[in-house]
Amino acid sequence: MGEARATNFSELARLDPGNRYNVFDATSFDDDDSSSSEDESSIPWYRRRITCLIFVGLLVVATALIAHSAATSKSPTTTTPRPLPLEDLPPIPAFTAPTTTTRNPLLPIENLHDNNVCDDSEELYGGLCYKKCSLLTQGSHPIRTSSWTCCQQHPCTLNQVGKIGTTIACDGYDVGSSTRCPHAPGTCLTDEEFFLGQCYEKCSLLTQGEFPTRVGPASCCKTSGMGCLDPRKDQTNADFNRGGGQGDNDPSTPRQSHGPLINLTEASGSAMPSAPPTLAPGTGGRVGQENRCGSDEELYAGLCYKRCSLLTMSRYPIRTSSWTCCESHPCAITNQKGSIGHTVACDGFDTGGEGHNCPHKPFACRDGEDEILGVCYTSCAVLTAGKFPHRLTGLTCCKEASLMACLNIGKDATSIAYDVASQ
Repeated sequence: MGEARATNFSELARLDPGNRYNVFDATSFDDDDSSSSEDESSIPWYRRRITCLIFVGLLVVATALIAHSAATSKSPTTTTPRPLPLEDLPPIPAFTAPTTTTRNPLLPIENLHDNNVCDDSEELYGGLCYKKCSLLTQGSHPIRTSSWTCCQQHPCTLNQVGKIGTTIACDGYDVGSSTRCPHAPGTCLTDEEFFLGQCYEKCSLLTQGEFPTRVGPASCCKTSGMGCLDPRKDQTNADFNRGGGQGDNDPSTPRQSHGPLINLTEASGSAMPSAPPTLAPGTGGRVGQENRCGSDEELYAGLCYKRCSLLTMSRYPIRTSSWTCCESHPCAITNQKGSIGHTVACDGFDTGGEGHNCPHKPFACRDGEDEILGVCYTSCAVLTAGKFPHRLTGLTCCKEASLMACLNIGKDATSIAYDVASQ
């Protein structure tokens, strides 16, 4: 034991020869190995420091272990929520498809609340739609005073301008906006064109642009004007006689050719008082075969004369010639009466019935029918409820009997529905 201490002391003396750090005190060592109780103050300071550091380290480690054990022993408990009964679950909202406001492209874009039953670029005058005077005169004379004159401001006297153009009608200021001629109130679908007051699907669409000009209800032409008189430049097909709503699955767009639609130009628009009723397409007229006269007429020698009974107050009811009537058979000179009148013909007894000054050929058609070129059609008076009672063609009825008056399309009504015969 003494040798060990000596060795340690020698080693410490070598490391700190000047005893600067007072590492040891030579007097603090007792060579007596039998002494078991050393004074605490005799323990070197560095041993006490090392011991203290070891104790503090162990204390820190122990504290950390205790804290970790406490944390792991108190692991959080998870509670699984109890599912709600079905009757307590909130209702699932029903799926609602998003609303769409897709506009049918066949419907023209118009102001439907401007009290104008014509196209937005047109104005109503005399029951027809004309291009606005404000557009024709660049705003200088916006008031229409006739089919071909426009006025600067009220009162309209000498402050008017007029333009007739180079043709009798449908020129100058006497024009529509989308049509050459003024037309009945309303307008056509965007894929339609006007022809004789009716709306038809555009020839340019029906023929893929090959025959773009419409020249008839069922005919389209490659060129325009006089060139369409060449049948080689025309194409005729019954399918061309249709409206633009064909195949769009929209019941509000007509499939058949039709007159201008007022509901396309004004929301509260209704048919004008002079408009004829809407009818289904006709099936065509029929060739007349009857040989008959009017109810106040009688057939004699192949012609219809006014009855002798009416001409003679029933005293001479039997016709014996174009200008004589007989009292009874046998007819001789003594029981006949004649009247030539004051003219060479068509006077005296030589007359036709009501509406006929002269005797005439028997009617080919029945009562309530119109005859055009030997073909019988249902009367225009019946078809148009009396609004257009005079038939002009197989498809057209007119307000007046005069041919010149019927050249004004404002007095005509044209529809494929009029091409029909009585049953």
